Amino acid sequence: MAGEGGAGTLQLRPEDKKTGKSPSARYRLTKAGVMHEIYS
Repeated sequence: MAGEGGAGTLQLRPEDKKTGKSPSARYRLTKAGVMHEIYS
């Protein structure tokens, strides 16, 4: 599972949930509400 451990403890602020991005900008919140780590 991508971001396991990191995503589990990651706290998203309301504004982050709106944009679908985490404070680290390395995670994306999908429409399903599942966080995936972005590889760029």
